[in-house]
Amino acid sequence: MKAGKFFSLMLAAMILALLPGASAEETEAPKIYITYAPAYGERAPVAGVVKGGPPENYRVSLYLQLEEGQQCWVKPYAESGDFHSYAGIAGDGSFSVTYATGGSDPSAKILHLMIVPGDYIPGGDFSATRAAALDYIRIDRTPEGDVSFPEDRRLPSGADEGAGPEITGKPSGLSVSAEYLAVNVGPYTSGNSPDRGDPVREEDVRAQLEALRPYTDTVRFYAADGLREACVIAREMGFSIICNAWLSGNKEADQKELDALIDNCNAGLCDMAVVGSETLLRGDLTPAVLEPKIRYVKTGATG
Repeated sequence: MKAGKFFSLMLAAMILALLPGASAEETEAPKIYITYAPAYGERAPVAGVVKGGPPENYRVSLYLQLEEGQQCWVKPYAESGDFHSYAGIAGDGSFSVTYATGGSDPSAKILHLMIVPGDYIPGGDFSATRAAALDYIRIDRTPEGDVSFPEDRRLPSGADEGAGPEITGKPSGLSVSAEYLAVNVGPYTSGNSPDRGDPVREEDVRAQLEALRPYTDTVRFYAADGLREACVIAREMGFSIICNAWLSGNKEADQKELDALIDNCNAGLCDMAVVGSETLLRGDLTPAVLEPKIRYVKTGATG
């Protein structure tokens, strides 16, 4: 090659290198960093941050395995209702993906977490999704409480925007079983009131549940009538739900509460039903009046 031509090519290469082009963020391969990995038996979602590339270009996919060698199940759901078999990624790169939607899910010993292209829809074929994945992390969990995954993919709280809760065990607190913690949630916190019949705001419910996520996997809403959407949101986020019928002695209002509680149970939004919370304590109803209301719910709640 002649020297003149060689230097011309070199000069052209240098000019191209200086021209505006794809940024490092756009070309960097995406990677998953975990901010919260639930322990065995815990229903809280897996949370993390995706770094590299525009978040809208990717989705997060999760499969669970109860035991090594058993079938891998896609979560939250394969295309069903309003649920999808993947989770989106927020503008800051953070994500939260539900893995426990019922049955034995909380007892899964292996969680497979992947990044897939934004137009890819994970299905029942784990191998196909694994082949399409742009990044992959395996989370192993034991009944003794051990949670393990690559240490270099751990992102403690405060290490990055949207990092989420620090990876720690759940603190001690009120317990409804050996595995679960429960917290009462009153979503009327922004000037709206149940006494006026105001609807709860979705953004309030989500903000409260996100704040509670590091500390509990079970929530109880005080009333049933008017809080159906709150239960839907909590179920979508992976919480166990204690549904409550708030009874006051007002015949019409109490009937609405009982029927709303039954509807929540039959819609699969209730893991535990409470009829007349604090009713006897306040003296609103007597045991003789409360008992048939309990039986009414037990008979009507077939779901």
